[in-house]
Amino acid sequence: MAGQNGASLQMDKDILDALKRIIRIGVVQSFDAATRKGRVKFEDKNGLKSSELKFVARPRHIAPNKQPPDQEDDLVKIACDHCPHQHEAYVMDWNPKPGAWVLCIMRPDGSGDGYVVGEV
Repeated sequence: MAGQNGASLQMDKDILDALKRIIRIGVVQSFDAATRKGRVKFEDKNGLKSSELKFVARPRHIAPNKQPPDQEDDLVKIACDHCPHQHEAYVMDWNPKPGAWVLCIMRPDGSGDGYVVGEV
């Protein structure tokens, strides 16, 4: 029985170690909006910088009355249900800035290839 518990604990440890290699949180170092690729620094890995990672495209979002100057946005007019006029809003892509904390999914084979799935 003791051997089975030890084996089970070792398997749990191996699974946790594998997940730590696959799921990582890091800081964006660079991002190219045209290619949706960039690099991420992993503080928990002694500041290790990733190879070029692919940033997953996310649905566009609406930012009412605000237009960030460094992004190309589409201005839209939104009809108001409770008043006779329209409101302006900007429909924007998610383009992370350097310094943003992001969630990454890495290939478990140690190749350094992976994806950035979003900000945390």
